[in-house]
Amino acid sequence: MDAAILGPILGVLTLALLWLRQDFTAMRGELREELSELRREMQEGRESDRSLAALRHEAIMAILRDHVERLARIEGRAEGRAETREQTLAGS
Repeated sequence: MDAAILGPILGVLTLALLWLRQDFTAMRGELREELSELRREMQEGRESDRSLAALRHEAIMAILRDHVERLARIEGRAEGRAETREQTLAGS
């Protein structure tokens, strides 16, 4: 592939990565709010409320871990493609 083809492809990948980061940042803010609410519930609540809050906390943390792993995989792929492009251009 030549640089004329790789440039637009990498541009689209970069935009996608930036969009995912924005999405991730927004989700992280929402999860922080939810965790704060859960902490308050756990401090104020009764034992049954604490159990429910703990379950919600575990579910939120699992979702967050999944999103972090997904973002890391996407970033790794984008970085790998950028390195391949640099190597290709250096070899030309």
